[in-house]
Amino acid sequence: MARHRTEQSTALSDGQKERVRVAIATLAHNNQFTVRDLDEYVNFSTRAFVKNWLEAGLLKIVDIAPVRYFPTTAGWRLIESR
Repeated sequence: MARHRTEQSTALSDGQKERVRVAIATLAHNNQFTVRDLDEYVNFSTRAFVKNWLEAGLLKIVDIAPVRYFPTTAGWRLIESR
């Protein structure tokens, strides 16, 4: 169910969602990242996408000042399966 919810998330096009997945993989390679980092990388708002991935258990919060994220094991599986 979590994966289905993630796939239907946000008003982003499928191409934009794929760009965000690639950006997460690139930015998270041994680094935590913020929503601002993602937004700057893809040049559009990723806040709703990140929220949905967080709720689906694909991202976890690893720092709170500023809020930084990192993929969970399930998140990495999804990223690497594409």
